Amino acid sequence: MKLSENTVREIADWLQCGLECWIHKLKGTMYFLPNLDDPYFDPSQWEEVLTSVQGHEEEYLVFQTMDSSHSYRIMQDFASSLTDSPIRADLEYALSGPRPFHNFNSRLAHSVLREKWADFRFNAHMDWVKSQVNCYDLVC
Repeated sequence: MKLSENTVREIADWLQCGLECWIHKLKGTMYFLPNLDDPYFDPSQWEEVLTSVQGHEEEYLVFQTMDSSHSYRIMQDFASSLTDSPIRADLEYALSGPRPFHNFNSRLAHSVLREKWADFRFNAHMDWVKSQVNCYDLVC
C-alpha cells in the first residue's frame, strides 16, 4: 500500500484534531476515531465505525496522535526558532511554568505569529505521520 501526500496531509489534519487514523491494510479504507483507551471515549457515538474495526484490529494500520511530551517539544522548537527575543522569551517563559500548553497557546491566540505557529505545528504533524508511515514501511 502506498500513501499519497494528500492522504498523509489528511491523516495529519485529523491527528492534530485528536483523532487516531485506522487504515484497512488491504482495502485502504480510512476511519478516524478518538483513542479507544480514553476514559472519556463514548462508544455510542462511534458505533458504525467500531463495528468495522473491533474484532479486526490486526487488519488495520493505526496512526496514533502525538503524546504530550512530543507536543511540548514542538512548542519548544517553535519558540527556539523565533529570532525576536521578547516574543521568544515570553513563549519560553510560558513553557517553563505551570499549565504550559494553556499559557503557550494563550500567548499566541491573538499574536501575529498565530498563523506561523499553525503552519509549524501542522508541519510537525506531517513529520509525525511520515515517521509512522516509515514504521509501517509504506511509501509516500
